[in-house]
Amino acid sequence: ETLRIVGERLIQIWSQGELSPLLHTAKDLTIVTLFITLAVLSLSRLPREYSLFAGAILALMLMFVLPGPPMPSVSRYALAAFPCFMVLADFGKNKVMHRTVVLVSLAGLTVFTAYYATAWWIA
Repeated sequence: ETLRIVGERLIQIWSQGELSPLLHTAKDLTIVTLFITLAVLSLSRLPREYSLFAGAILALMLMFVLPGPPMPSVSRYALAAFPCFMVLADFGKNKVMHRTVVLVSLAGLTVFTAYYATAWWIA
């Protein structure tokens, strides 16, 4: 019974868009933090050129302020920082880190699929 009530309330919040700006900002801040961390870690794991490229992409992404949400499309622009994904691949050498990266990616896939399915986020 309690689970049903919680589920109904979450659906109500989701459908009314009460948390929409907060969720988008939290998502964007999480992605920016993750990619900056990965870019810093790339300094010790990849050639300097790759690290500089990742840093330049992230700097350009954060340099321009547009009207509207604080960081619009940051998840899309961060994809260009491919050295960050190379660091994630390097983490995959460790079995525990590999499983962690896969599970976190699965959680992200679930969240973004829910965003897309409810028209909060358009690809």
